[in-house]
Amino acid sequence: MTLEPLEPRRAPAVADTDALVALAHRARSGNECTCATGRGTIVNFDLREPNDARAFVVRGARRREVNALTWRNEHALFHASDAVVVELDARKMSAAGDAAVIRRFEGAGDVVNGVDVDQDDAMLAACDDAGEVIAYDLSNGEILRKLRGHDGCVTAVAFRRKRGASECATASTDCRAMKWDVKAKSVPVRTWDARNVLSAEDYDCGKITARAEDESASIDAGASAKAFNPPMLHSLAFYRGETSEENAPGLRRVAVSACGDGSVIVFDIDHPGVSGGSRASKGKKKSSLASAGPFADGRVECVRLGADGVRGHTNAATCADFVPWNRTGDVIVSGGADRRLLVWNWVDEASHAARGLPVASIERDRKINDLAFAADSRAICVADTSPTLKLFALR
Repeated sequence: MTLEPLEPRRAPAVADTDALVALAHRARSGNECTCATGRGTIVNFDLREPNDARAFVVRGARRREVNALTWRNEHALFHASDAVVVELDARKMSAAGDAAVIRRFEGAGDVVNGVDVDQDDAMLAACDDAGEVIAYDLSNGEILRKLRGHDGCVTAVAFRRKRGASECATASTDCRAMKWDVKAKSVPVRTWDARNVLSAEDYDCGKITARAEDESASIDAGASAKAFNPPMLHSLAFYRGETSEENAPGLRRVAVSACGDGSVIVFDIDHPGVSGGSRASKGKKKSSLASAGPFADGRVECVRLGADGVRGHTNAATCADFVPWNRTGDVIVSGGADRRLLVWNWVDEASHAARGLPVASIERDRKINDLAFAADSRAICVADTSPTLKLFALR
């Protein structure tokens, strides 16, 4: 595979000092990409049109940074600024200001870092710097539940892409990812700690050690210790594309997170946790991961990509997501503070106990803040510290 740069897009209304900080992870159209700047401007590009064409530009009244974006449906766009989430009507976005505002969602204790809407368009989740996640009922705008469990800033929240499911997952600077059942309880159902989560490589190399009861204890002997950053989780995403009968088994259960130590972690949110019995069985023959799925035998909790910090990202990974038009769901793209965009095949890596080698990479000149996909246009959309939206094709 190779990454090929396409013609970048720049909105004339965005100033040279307005860095792109967020992209919508659920685009209204597979040919459009919605981005936001650090000064409160939201721009929607139609990738089928010439470079200066765009569906709309909204300038924030307070000129405050937009930290997160997500689409609910054809018309409703949510964006987070400070501690408030605002719902906008795309049909009224030709004019800036409050004319496009449908309603506001308040109640967050600090700056909101991430937002997502469930598959049924019934719930909105927002996570903040106070370590809290708030779930709202979209039928009436009221708070359904406040989820507490993280000890650091919650950087991302994502609902499971399954109709009828009330489950979501979160990532945090406390190096942990958590699974929640929003309708059932306010405490996490399951927790993964990036400092000691068990990977396939840990198991096969015989580096497994007894896990401390406290998940925030010392780093697991199987993990690659980093000299520069702890594995804070900076993003979290589920596969959003269409699956085929030949896809990786249990793909709707799998999430990916970008870590501060430069690695990218793929984990199964339905994994019950590795018990002592699982570790005791390490002498058994490894099952076929390619045919049964990387997590099928219950021995491992994650697949680590670029864990050595050399062949992957050499600084913090800031974003990662599954390529939606890849129907087998095995391709992931990640970006980082090292100004690199990397492509991984996580299923192959798990199957062959590879050593964190990406299948494609490209060097950029700026730190990458976020990425998203325009599925119909087969374009990878990248936001960096410039005011220009960068586009790439995966050949």
